[in-house]
Amino acid sequence: VNDNGSGWCFSCATHLPNYSTAEVQQTDTITDFEVYQRNSRMDNNSTATFNELTDRKISIDTAKKYGVKSTKTADGKIDQHYYPYYKLDTGEVSAAKVRDVKTKGFSSSGDVSGVGFFGQQQCTNNKYLTITEGELDVLAEYEMFYKQYDVVSLRSGANNASKEIKEQLEWLEGYENVVLCFDNDKAGDVA
Repeated sequence: VNDNGSGWCFSCATHLPNYSTAEVQQTDTITDFEVYQRNSRMDNNSTATFNELTDRKISIDTAKKYGVKSTKTADGKIDQHYYPYYKLDTGEVSAAKVRDVKTKGFSSSGDVSGVGFFGQQQCTNNKYLTITEGELDVLAEYEMFYKQYDVVSLRSGANNASKEIKEQLEWLEGYENVVLCFDNDKAGDVA
């Protein structure tokens, strides 16, 4: 969201002149996309805790490794995920993406300047790295490969892959193998 109230959707590459009242039409690459106002829990997610993400078969250990917290409804169902983004120079959380489980919509808060890929702060392998398009992809791939390899995600999807990879090129060159694992859609194919 820009200072003037406009916004940009990195998922569907759409400019939103007035973010607070925007409606985006469904496309072949986005389902159940909904723009919504910031939830108060996003900026002060004191009710968020580490949980197993059972609908995605993500263990609590993986959620903890990547710092992913979630909130639950009164009946105990997870309704939001919080994905932290860390400053590369200080290691402090600078921004967060929030995923609404029901709508699959995203919102964010904080400052993404000076942050790397999602998950970059915990990387240690220096041999194999996989770059995905989304935070849930990171968690799933980390589980899938038995926690052996480093996995990170682009901050804002395939449309900005080239820019984000160039920003982190020096860091990426420390790996022997870098695998791009993007979605099988037009944006992923182009990237």
